Amino acid sequence: MSLFTRLRASSVSASVIPYKFVLLESGIPKADRPDENVKAFVAERAGFKAVKGWLILHGAILDKHVVIEQVRTGARFDVTPLMVSAPFFEHPGPVEEFEGLCGQISLPYWPGPTAIVRAPAEIDPTAAAPVESEKEPGE
Repeated sequence: MSLFTRLRASSVSASVIPYKFVLLESGIPKADRPDENVKAFVAERAGFKAVKGWLILHGAILDKHVVIEQVRTGARFDVTPLMVSAPFFEHPGPVEEFEGLCGQISLPYWPGPTAIVRAPAEIDPTAAAPVESEKEPGE
């Protein structure tokens, strides 16, 4: 399954993760450093893990992001202060794949088919297409 297809399928599970203010040993988490914020938080506290995934911005732009999950309960929260709340979903693939992707991905708009179009019975969909004439129009 292609990355595009996996991202589309996983995006339906997106939800807004609550923000939680924390003070790290290194200070206040920085808005432009979610990965560093989460690494520091997890290193300083037992029982938590990083969850890598995507924020959905403007409906079609995916922005790399990392949130925290409490291992015992599965509860997730965000320690990175963001300008705008946005739905988050976990990356549908290995961490190595996620790490190799760029910081933002733009998904083209695709609403999916509204109806399946079938060929009329009198048309044989397996027949070869007619060969176009090589003559120029008007010859």
